[in-house]
Amino acid sequence: MQWLDKVLAEECMVFCRYLIACDPDPYVIEKYRLAHRLGHPHRHNPLSRFDEILVRFARTHLLAVQIVDAYSSMFYKASPVRSKLVLLLAILECSPRTFEKIDRPREYPACVLYSIIIAKGLMFGAILLTSLVLLIPLHLLLTTDSKAPR
Repeated sequence: MQWLDKVLAEECMVFCRYLIACDPDPYVIEKYRLAHRLGHPHRHNPLSRFDEILVRFARTHLLAVQIVDAYSSMFYKASPVRSKLVLLLAILECSPRTFEKIDRPREYPACVLYSIIIAKGLMFGAILLTSLVLLIPLHLLLTTDSKAPR
């Protein structure tokens, strides 16, 4: 169980940096672990090989989470990484230290806002293209492999 707690804490750290650009406090990490122990949606359902690879890859680095999330948002909505990100976002929204980072509106002049939108759109496009190159062949290979007769 210690190994799993350590893995979940590291996963929570990377995912939290992706979602709100800061490290989680001990409260958030503990709630994330607890949610996985008590009944996270994938707790009782074994993950496919592709799902396991996605989760392992996503927890390694901020860029890896971006790549997996971009791919999952467009082509694989049932991804366990998406479920984990939604779970963590719900915890962060209820956390005393982080809810304002999510809920507080930000005001920008129109020209700055348009620049941010364009930059984020270009960045998403580049990350999505990267995810297609990396993950579609793997997804097809592992999906085809798992459906092949044994």
